[in-house]
Amino acid sequence: MTTLQSEAEEAIRSIFPEKLADLLEGENLREVEDKTGISRQYITKLKNGKSLPSAVTLLALSWYLEVSPNDLIDPAPIGVKLEALIAET
Repeated sequence: MTTLQSEAEEAIRSIFPEKLADLLEGENLREVEDKTGISRQYITKLKNGKSLPSAVTLLALSWYLEVSPNDLIDPAPIGVKLEALIAET
């Protein structure tokens, strides 16, 4: 039996790394580290899907990137509201 927690973990593992990598493209990881307090090594692990972010890490990265934390874990493209996706169906 699959639990909601395991489903959520799998969803984050499949979505978060790619979105984070896209949003950090062109960013200097030393600057990201300095402003967020998150090490470059850990950011690389997050981008490669080797680690899952804690709630605090997710929030810090979203603040740095000026996006909603949900934008980093939602399968919808960034900025697309769930209501708009539902209306399309």
